[in-house]
Amino acid sequence: MSTVSHELRTPLASMKMALHMLQVAPAREKQAQYLSIAQRECQREIELINDLLDLQRLEAGAYALNLQTLTWEALLGDLLLAIGERARTKGQTFQANVPLESSITTDPLLLGRILRELLHNAVKYTPGQGSIRLEVRVEANRTRIQVRNSQEIPAEELTRIFDRFYRIPSHDPWKEGGTGLGLALVKQMVDQLRGSIEVSSAAGWTTFTLHLPPLPQF
Repeated sequence: MSTVSHELRTPLASMKMALHMLQVAPAREKQAQYLSIAQRECQREIELINDLLDLQRLEAGAYALNLQTLTWEALLGDLLLAIGERARTKGQTFQANVPLESSITTDPLLLGRILRELLHNAVKYTPGQGSIRLEVRVEANRTRIQVRNSQEIPAEELTRIFDRFYRIPSHDPWKEGGTGLGLALVKQMVDQLRGSIEVSSAAGWTTFTLHLPPLPQF
C-alpha cells in the first residue's frame, strides 16, 4: 500500500503544481508548457489506475478467456507496423520473423497486449542505433515467442524484473518513464494463457522467451 500510495500521489502532485502555474503564468508559452505537463501527468495517472485494476482482476482470477482462432497477421499486423515506425524514429532497427499466414488459438486481447508491452519496452530501453528482434516459432506442442533487444540488464536485476513497480535504475535512455506495472501484468497475462515466460541477458542482448501451450479450439 505504501508503494501504491507513492505511485498514485506522484502524478497528482505534478498535476496540482502545473494547474497552479497555469493560473499565475502570464505568458502564453508558459501556459502551454504547464498545460502539457498537466495533460501528460493526467494520462500517467489514468494508465496507472487502469494497470492496477487490470492486475487485481487477473490476480483474482476474474478474467474469462475469450479464445479465438486467427492468423498471426490479423493478430500482429498493425502492431508490427507501429513498432517498426517507432523504432525508425529512434534510429533503431526492427526485425520480425513471424509466420503471418499461420493460425493460433488464443485470447487476442491478452496475447496482443503481452507482445505490445514487450515490444514497446524493447524500443523504450534500447539506445539509438540499437536493434530489436521478434521471432515466433510454431512447434508441435507449443508456440515459442522471443523478443530481443540490444541492451543488457545486470544479472542482479533479473530476479526482480517481473515485480510490480520495479524499475531498473538508470536504464531508461529515452527518459520515458512508466507505471512500473507493465511486466507484472505481462506475467499475470501469460499465466492466464497457461504459458511461461523467462528472461535472460548476456553478450549485450536481453531476451524475453514466451512459451504457450495449445489451447482448445472452438
